[in-house]
This record gives sequence, structure tokens and C-alpha cells, in this order.
Amino acid sequence: MLHNLSAWFYRKTSIFFVLAFLALYMIMVAVILPGFEKSLATHTPLKIFDLRFGFSPDEAYTLLDGLGEAGRAQYRLLEMSVDVIYPFIYTGFFVLLISLIYRNILPPTAKLRMINLLPFAIMLFDFLENTGIVLLINRFPARADALVGWVSCINQLKWLLFAAVVVTTVFGLGMAAIANLRKRRARK
Repeated sequence: MLHNLSAWFYRKTSIFFVLAFLALYMIMVAVILPGFEKSLATHTPLKIFDLRFGFSPDEAYTLLDGLGEAGRAQYRLLEMSVDVIYPFIYTGFFVLLISLIYRNILPPTAKLRMINLLPFAIMLFDFLENTGIVLLINRFPARADALVGWVSCINQLKWLLFAAVVVTTVFGLGMAAIANLRKRRARK
């Protein structure tokens, strides 16, 4: 099943779809998310959980307390609206980009071609993180240190997977550049 999904993305990917998802990604990163972050910063200068690489229970409750009731409501809204849409956008962008890059690098029978599905793992961990954050907000001011630990762990796994996707993309671009150089030299 995963092999078929991976192959489908390799077949259907085009530069048009990559650029369309890139445009959506840029709008989210340059306009929508900074607007929410700036709005939340009026409540506290602390970074929200999504933008950190892990956090302790004390850090979590300092942030939640510092946000105040209005800030927590706004953060909950962010997690249940924009941060539900955003993972679909970046996942679509990276799946399509990796498919476009690796389509000509790896033979169709290579098991490694399924690397194009790696962004779905980030999306899964992002949704788990969002769910945990909403639970923390809803339980506040009651402490749930075990839940904070779980959300922090999920958060760190999300960022590690994101780093793996970036490395995969950059590596693929390098491999594509080398392959193009070899083709040009072979033509001469």
C-alpha cells in the first residue's frame, strides 16, 4: 500500500504542483503564522511549544501562565485551525518536491524511493503535538507533567524528522546536480 502511494506521487508530481504548494507554504510561513505568533507575543515573549525543540514541565506552565486566558484561547484556536491546515501544506510541498527530485535519481524498483513519504511522518507527529498542546491548554491550571513530557518528546521527534526531510531534499538536489553534470559531460 505505501509502495503504491509512493509510486503514485512519483507519477503525478509536476513542477506546477511543486510551485503551487511552495506558494501556499510561503504564504503560511511569511504571512499567516507570523501574524499568529506576533499576536501571541502580545501576551508573553516566550516561544510557543510548536517552535521549540523540547521543553520542561516548568517551561510549559510558565508559557501557559504567561499567555493568560485570552492568549491560551488564541493559542488553542491556532492549534485547532491554522495548525491543522499547515501540516497538509508543508507535507504536500515536501512530498512533491522529494518526488520530483528523486524521480530521475532512483530507479523505479529501488526501495529507497519511498523516501518521498517521509514528510507524512512529520505531519503525524505535528498532529499528535497539536492534540497534546490543546489538552495542556484545556487542563490548565492543573499540571499534567507526564503529558508535558509526552508532548515535548513528540515535538522533538517532529523536528528531527523535519531535519531528516531537509537533509534528504538537499542531498537529492546535490545528486541531481551531479547527474546533470555527468550528462552534460557525456554529450561533449
